[in-house]
Amino acid sequence: MNELLRIQNLIKKIRDKAEYTPGLGDSYVMREPDLYWKLGEVLEELFEKNNIPKDDRIIHITENLTKVEEEIWPRSGVGLSQKSYKIKYHFIDKERFDTVKMIAGHKFKNFRIKRVEYLLHNFSKRKPTATEEQQKVMIKVFSKKDFGHDDFLKEKQKILGVFKIDQPKIQEYHEQIIKLVQNAFDGDPNQREELRKSVGLDYFEPIRWLLQLVKEANPTKFEIMYKRNVKSKIQKNYKSKHKFLDSFYVELRSCLGDFEKIRLLHDIIQPNELSDLNSKLKALQTEENFKTYNLRKEELKNIFKI
Repeated sequence: MNELLRIQNLIKKIRDKAEYTPGLGDSYVMREPDLYWKLGEVLEELFEKNNIPKDDRIIHITENLTKVEEEIWPRSGVGLSQKSYKIKYHFIDKERFDTVKMIAGHKFKNFRIKRVEYLLHNFSKRKPTATEEQQKVMIKVFSKKDFGHDDFLKEKQKILGVFKIDQPKIQEYHEQIIKLVQNAFDGDPNQREELRKSVGLDYFEPIRWLLQLVKEANPTKFEIMYKRNVKSKIQKNYKSKHKFLDSFYVELRSCLGDFEKIRLLHDIIQPNELSDLNSKLKALQTEENFKTYNLRKEELKNIFKI
């Protein structure tokens, strides 16, 4: 079976196994979490077969599968492939995923993908942000009872301590921005003009500067970029029509010059993802920029074709 058809079929299966909780909006319980693992395996297999560099894979998924996900599952499908790929990438083997899925609610028949996202980097087999002892404590605590969302995060913070940045919130803001931007890319000129109005044309330059600066973990290179004329362009805060974008801006600005915060930021958003968002925001500033961006992208390989 063609890879895209396999991906589509798995998204449909996940959709069909999701159970929404009354009164909790788009939050759902997944009865068969192994479907996420299978989707991640298919994506990894596809990337390996086509020699797609690891740093480019999330961007490939966002650009080529967002529309597919939205067509299949408008309510909750967007971002599903990216989440599934990250699960496979970070956990590497099924045994690690089996451990995490149990403390993400599956033991209590209440598995939620959002909890796996919160635990993803703590239990990553590549670069874990929790020690083995902290992992053991989390397994013990979250195996005893099924915590609600806020209590889950509070218990996790007790075990890991207080980070200098709010990683779950920043991750959530980033996902919302990616969805906003990708919808504008997939839409027509009128939709892109609406985005410009809702963001504010004066907003594009300062947030693009922030994205450029916080992707730099080298203090010397950072100082070269962060000169007086750049500082003056980055306001303390900015008001758009998107609260999550404004909050993301504030969080990024708080990272300037603080390389521990930048390291923590890179644990959840890779530098190449920050660069890609910067490029897309530049493309959305004008229709001329948008056409130039797409001409360049047409030269790149699209592996998601039937």
